[in-house]
Amino acid sequence: KTSSNMLKTETIRQRNLTKSTVANIKAALAQVEKVPRAEDVMHSDALTAEANSMEINRLVVETLSDLDDASTRSARASYIALQAVHQATQNALKLKSIGTLIDQAAK
Repeated sequence: KTSSNMLKTETIRQRNLTKSTVANIKAALAQVEKVPRAEDVMHSDALTAEANSMEINRLVVETLSDLDDASTRSARASYIALQAVHQATQNALKLKSIGTLIDQAAK
């Protein structure tokens, strides 16, 4: 009888150990199954980051192009303003000369 009880106890212990091992294997498999999903998420995040980077680069190029255009227009406006000042100076000198001639003719 004692031998029978020992066998029964050992069987129960082995069954509990098997249940515990099965539970551990299931938990490990659940963790392993998460890896591909985590990789998919990381891949998706990498693609999103790459798309964002490309958009930022596009915006930087566009901004630099706009700055170049604005700089060109600013330089052209400065040149035109300088020409206008020069022309106004020339006109003022002509008017002064005409004024001097009129003063001399009136004397």
